[in-house]
Amino acid sequence: MEQPRVIFVDDESCFRDGLKISLDSAFGAERAFDVEFHSHPELALDSIKKNPFNVFLVFMDHHFHESKEKTTLGADFIRPIKRVNSYIEIVMMSSDTTPESLRLWLKNGADKFLYKEFVGQQEKLQIFITEALTKFRSKFNGFLGNSSRRISQVPESLKKIGVVSLDREMKAAADLVLQTAKSDLSVLIYGETGTGKELFARAIHQNSDRKDKQFRTIDCTQFKKSELIASELFGSEKGAFTGAESKIGLLEVANGGTVFLDEVHHLSDEAQAMLLRFIQDRKVRRVGGSVEKHVDVRLVFAAKPHLKVLVDEDKFLADLIYRMKQIKIDLPTLAKRPNDVEVLCEFFLEKRRPSQSDSVPKQLHPDSLDILRSYSWPGNVRELENLIERLSVLVSGPIILPEHIEKYGELEGAASTEKVATLESLEQMNARHENEVRTLILRTYQASDYNLSETSRKLGVARSSLRSQCQALGIWESMDVVSRKDQANGKGELRRMVDNSVRMVMSAVLDN
Repeated sequence: MEQPRVIFVDDESCFRDGLKISLDSAFGAERAFDVEFHSHPELALDSIKKNPFNVFLVFMDHHFHESKEKTTLGADFIRPIKRVNSYIEIVMMSSDTTPESLRLWLKNGADKFLYKEFVGQQEKLQIFITEALTKFRSKFNGFLGNSSRRISQVPESLKKIGVVSLDREMKAAADLVLQTAKSDLSVLIYGETGTGKELFARAIHQNSDRKDKQFRTIDCTQFKKSELIASELFGSEKGAFTGAESKIGLLEVANGGTVFLDEVHHLSDEAQAMLLRFIQDRKVRRVGGSVEKHVDVRLVFAAKPHLKVLVDEDKFLADLIYRMKQIKIDLPTLAKRPNDVEVLCEFFLEKRRPSQSDSVPKQLHPDSLDILRSYSWPGNVRELENLIERLSVLVSGPIILPEHIEKYGELEGAASTEKVATLESLEQMNARHENEVRTLILRTYQASDYNLSETSRKLGVARSSLRSQCQALGIWESMDVVSRKDQANGKGELRRMVDNSVRMVMSAVLDN
């Protein structure tokens, strides 16, 4: 089982040794994560690139003194690390708390700051690591294989009929199949192309008392002429129409079993009338013949939802639809159940693995999964399966990245491009991060009754560090004014006047 990683980057060996002692004391020898120590950011970046998606936190020193003439800044490696994996949190470690340094770290996208000190360092390390690990697990646990597989959560009724889904409507459909399978009632399944109509039809047959008999499928789109569908269903005598041969119809072949008529909305008026007559008396007479024969078959029909519109437009016999839908099952499109995308991807990737003995098993990067969830899937589950099969063959590495979906996805409407275009740029991410820090500080300040010492205590930072960070964020002056006026006026009228003006500033920040 792959462990997530924390990486510490510092050029002082004594400080690295101190960190090891602090980690052993805080988390014990058997940690839920691996730890790496590097003396230079380049070494850390190389390690991250080898396996970027199991790193959840990097502690980065500010200055690396390579020689008297050359000093490398850890802040210069924040962006390169984020480019490799934007989910990695970066904590800058330094005794330098000047506003210039804080601005530099925030500008480059650092997530947090850890002041280098011996007092309280272990507690802060524990808090930072625990919080980052919790976030990481919620996003990447399944990706690393550290959580229970989604496919294990598929309800038993869906497993029993061979359907992979976590959707309530799909479960309701499966429950209905199992409840009514042993009856002889006709079933009408509504669903768009690729939603699994034939899979449900077969499940009805396999869970019925007819399971040892024939299951036959008729695709009604193949028969444009009524005599052809009649011949296919009822059989024909030689010469009954041009090109007709003597043959037994599928209804007779499947006697005792089940016949599935797919895409029934394509039936002509004549074919509808013939089918209605058969449902009423259960007798077949071959085209061109004179002998009638009783046939015992269970009928399952499938159509797209617009069949209801055809009935309203008098293009489909209302009596026929009433006979067909003694039991009605509606299958939702994949777009209406985006949570099924993940479990289906897991299933299709697992399905591919037996034929991938010479290659590394594939996994979807969380960003790739987000793209697939946002897609409309006009071809439904069938389209998703085809995509996963294609990616399994064409992607050489173990991880299916967003760029692979862009290159090989063939998704209609350029949905994947739109999704990738909405991913945050580093600048957007940095701006969002700065606003989140402002929000955290200001809300803590309000909750501390505008007391700076209490605010710094609640945030777990020295008051001098809080001041430097607030200066870098442009909110110190307003906070300091309120605090000083509060002390001078005993929380009197002047404080309230100043407080009102600062509240306006805070509201502008908190509302952004």
